[in-house]
Amino acid sequence: MLVHLDAKLLNIRPRCDIKRTPRSIRKCQTRKASECYNCLLYYSVYVLDGILPAHYLKHWILLVDVIHYLLGVCLTKRGY
Repeated sequence: MLVHLDAKLLNIRPRCDIKRTPRSIRKCQTRKASECYNCLLYYSVYVLDGILPAHYLKHWILLVDVIHYLLGVCLTKRGY
């Protein structure tokens, strides 16, 4: 299964504004924060499609959507 994940990940050609291309999962110990960010928000759904069962993938997509939303929202404390 790790081989399938790696193959899908390494075949990704990121958008021009993403500077780092995806690296192998085996090199995850040396990843930079931007690589983890890109992997979660942009690559993970594509890589996990066909590997995770559909109902787990649906939940993963919801998680990615919520994280994407929370990264774009300015949260403030009200009433303090």
